[in-house]
Amino acid sequence: MMGTHVLPDGSVRFLYHDGSTHQAAVAGSFSDWQPVGMSPQGDGWWEIEIGPLHGNVFYKFVTPEGWHLDSFNYRKSQDGGSSFLNAEGACGQVIRRAFYSSALGKSKSYCAYLPPAYAKQQWRSFPVLFLMGGLFEEETGWVDRGSVDEKLDELILSGTVDDFIVVMPAKDDAVFHEELWNSYMSFLAHDLPRHVESEYRTLPVRGSEGLSIGGGWAIRLGAILPEQFCSVSGLSANFDGEFYELVQANQTRIRHSGARFRIACGSGEGPVIQNNSEFSEFLHRLEISNEFHVNEGPHDWELWGAQIGHSFQFHDHSFKQKLGG
Repeated sequence: MMGTHVLPDGSVRFLYHDGSTHQAAVAGSFSDWQPVGMSPQGDGWWEIEIGPLHGNVFYKFVTPEGWHLDSFNYRKSQDGGSSFLNAEGACGQVIRRAFYSSALGKSKSYCAYLPPAYAKQQWRSFPVLFLMGGLFEEETGWVDRGSVDEKLDELILSGTVDDFIVVMPAKDDAVFHEELWNSYMSFLAHDLPRHVESEYRTLPVRGSEGLSIGGGWAIRLGAILPEQFCSVSGLSANFDGEFYELVQANQTRIRHSGARFRIACGSGEGPVIQNNSEFSEFLHRLEISNEFHVNEGPHDWELWGAQIGHSFQFHDHSFKQKLGG
């Protein structure tokens, strides 16, 4: 795994990357904020293993150029002044990374939420939910504005849902150009899942979710590849004739796969309510499993931040059903 992470015994392997420095250290709550020297590992990587540690661990990296947040660990202290993780599995970790997509011909960023059990139970593999943002959201949007890391921590640690990984890709301009849609679909359906499977301990059990324009792409994934995405949800999406044609053409495969769909929007979204309701009724007529919900709120994060917890429970049920639980 690239980046700082907790080991099964509660030790923390601190990893820092800077190809321009000749010296690196880590300082944090475990050392009274006194720098502890790190060892060079080649290719600009520095490493040290410290522990076992206990509870919340706050830290920063130190070089002759100054003090630095961990660019791979997106969880921060409440004041944003230090990087943060928990050495005892009391919360998940949010990793921010990038990889090269051959379909798009460029590097793409994403955030990945690794659940509390990921570090401690290294014999386990986990289902994966691919969570897309809206028109203006980068890979950090669901964390910054939807607090999905905190919501997942609460749901998992309370036993409401089981542990699963959530991958949040950055938006891409390809969604604005119809001639690039096939390339973007290939990125979502093939490049991103293959990268995630190669880097993290995953099960072949996937879900897709998105808000607004991202919700449309989540539904496309489920309609085109129902055997690969067993749980599909769109928040505040808009469904035109293309979606009806996709589902109509693939209805037999969707039914046989057992894929479940969830359509949801807000009470303040006007025409979207009727649009979503009609699409849900269309799915029902084709005997495709789906739910339709209208929750209080406008087309904004007030709605989506509250709604995503219900979505996580929907996906958890689908994952357990797929796994025979």
